[in-house]
Amino acid sequence: MELSAYFGAETFFWESSLPRFVKHPFFILKTVFLLANRRPRVLIVQNPSVILAFVACLCQGLFGYFLVVDAHNVGLIPDSAIGKKVGWFYKYLIEKANLTIVTNEYLARHVKKSGGFPYILPDKLPSIIVPAYGETGRGNKHVFNVLFVCSYGLDEPYDEVFEAALSLPDNFQLSVTGDYKKLPDKTYQRYKEKLNFLGYVSDAEYCSLLCEADLVMVLTVRENCLVCGAYEAVAVETPMLLSETKAIKEYFYKGAVFTKNKAENIASAIIYAEAHYEQLKNDVVELKDEISCKWVARGEELFELLVGVAKL
Repeated sequence: MELSAYFGAETFFWESSLPRFVKHPFFILKTVFLLANRRPRVLIVQNPSVILAFVACLCQGLFGYFLVVDAHNVGLIPDSAIGKKVGWFYKYLIEKANLTIVTNEYLARHVKKSGGFPYILPDKLPSIIVPAYGETGRGNKHVFNVLFVCSYGLDEPYDEVFEAALSLPDNFQLSVTGDYKKLPDKTYQRYKEKLNFLGYVSDAEYCSLLCEADLVMVLTVRENCLVCGAYEAVAVETPMLLSETKAIKEYFYKGAVFTKNKAENIASAIIYAEAHYEQLKNDVVELKDEISCKWVARGEELFELLVGVAKL
């Protein structure tokens, strides 16, 4: 969505609470009719959804557009049991796209190896209104507020975070986003006194939580994943605690503390972040400016390429 807004592209986004077997056929038909009506010269789709990417690939020969797939990790390298068994399907999506946007060099190599054409462009920092420095963050000097951005995904070491919370001093407050009902009741009961399980929150509430936190924690066991929560933390100029993977350390190179995905390391990193908060806060403000400038340069290059294609 941020990419489409930057390019000034006509954007369509559909969602429904209906069961998948009902909404997916409806969305497929709606997409085909839209393409037939609009006849775009350039089409940009996100992957995931793999279904949307697949439909765009199938219709490419019919409508003749230049297909750009903005691909995230699981749209290229599936982590589900079913996805791993149909690697040929993901390879097909890469081969059919004229250009596949990826966030880092590792994924670019994967696209090339699969017969595709990659373009490295990390996600654009989201547009979030940032309160003036001093209005949020260390409002309560006695409590250090940590927001753990979590969806209880397979790549998130949330169990280690929960254990880390038990060893933190009382002046640390750790809140967790995401549907905690996915947890076994025994697990929830064990940690509910120490952790503030937020459940699903609205977009507005989520933005407020990001701004009000002293530290945003986003962890993954994926080696080559630039986590969305880190982009959001930078956008609101909140210091981060991130997994110490090569891709993450290279991109979010200041304003962050890095940790191994183990409880004792996570707890130590949180305490370190509290002790060095002011420096981390200043650094993440600088990082935001630097990332934004680099993105504009790459974004403009891609925009000019696509404009050239559209004129052919």
